[in-house]
Amino acid sequence: MFNLAAALFISCQVKGNYFDLEIPISLFQDALELRPTGHPDRPTTQLHLAIALLSRLAKRGFQTDANAAEELLNEVLDICDAKSHIYRSALFVINTYMAHILPWWLSKLAGRVELLQQSDDPCALDEVISLHYEALKYHNMAHVERVSFLNNLGCVLNMRFMRRGISHDIQESIKFRQQTLHLCPVGSPDQSLSSPLTPHLQPFCHPDRSSLLNNLASTLLTRFQHQGNDKDLEAALALYTEVLRLRPPGHPGQFSSLNNLTNAVFSFNNLANAWSSRSVLIAT
Repeated sequence: MFNLAAALFISCQVKGNYFDLEIPISLFQDALELRPTGHPDRPTTQLHLAIALLSRLAKRGFQTDANAAEELLNEVLDICDAKSHIYRSALFVINTYMAHILPWWLSKLAGRVELLQQSDDPCALDEVISLHYEALKYHNMAHVERVSFLNNLGCVLNMRFMRRGISHDIQESIKFRQQTLHLCPVGSPDQSLSSPLTPHLQPFCHPDRSSLLNNLASTLLTRFQHQGNDKDLEAALALYTEVLRLRPPGHPGQFSSLNNLTNAVFSFNNLANAWSSRSVLIAT
C-alpha cells in the first residue's frame, strides 16, 4: 500500500495533476494506520504523508493539511536519531516549507485581509485571525515577510475590535504594531544622503516606517476614543508628528498626515477643555 501511494504521488507530481493527490494521501494514511507507534517504518510513512499534505497545501490552501503535516514532522523529529537520514529529511522538508510555501500562504492571507475590509463576515474574520496566530509559530524574527504579516494581524484585530468591541483585540493590535516598528527602526546614518550642502549625514529610515507609525497612532487614537486613556492620545500625537516629519512637502502622504495630526490635536484640545471645565466646577 505504501509503495502504491508513493508511485501515485510521484505520478501526480510529474503530470501536475494535483487534484489527484487525494488518492495517494488516503493510501499513505491507510498505510500509517497499519504501522503503529514502534513500527520501524512508521517515521518513513509519516514523512511521505507530510510531504503529500504540504504539496496539497501549496495548491489548495487547506490549513488542516498544514496542521497535520506539522504534527507528523514533529513526531518524526522526536522519534528518529538526529544523525539518521529520516531526521535530516524531515528537517529539509520543514526548511523547504518555511522558505517556499509559507510566503505563498502569507500572500493568500493578505488577500483575505483585503476582502474582509470590504465585507462584514464574522466567521471569516475569526478564521483569518486564527490563521495569523497559527502562522506566528512558523515566523521567526528574521523572516523577510514578518513586518507585513504583523501589520496585517494588527489590522484584522483592530477591525474586529471596531466591529465587536473586544478589548483584548485592541491591546493585541497595538502590541503587534509596536513590534513592526521594532523591525523597522531608524538606522545608522545613510551615506547616500550626504552632499556638500548637507555635510551631516542623515539617519536612514526604513521605507515603511512612516506608514507603520501612522497605523500605530491610529490604533492608539481608537483606543483613546473608546477607553479614554489620555496617555494614548498623547502617544498618538507624538507618532503623528513623527509621521509628518518623515513626509515633507511633496510627499504623496503629507496631506493625509496633516489631516490625521489635525484630528488628533482637535481631540487633545477637547480633552484639555473638558479637564478645564471640570476644574472650574470643582473650584465652585
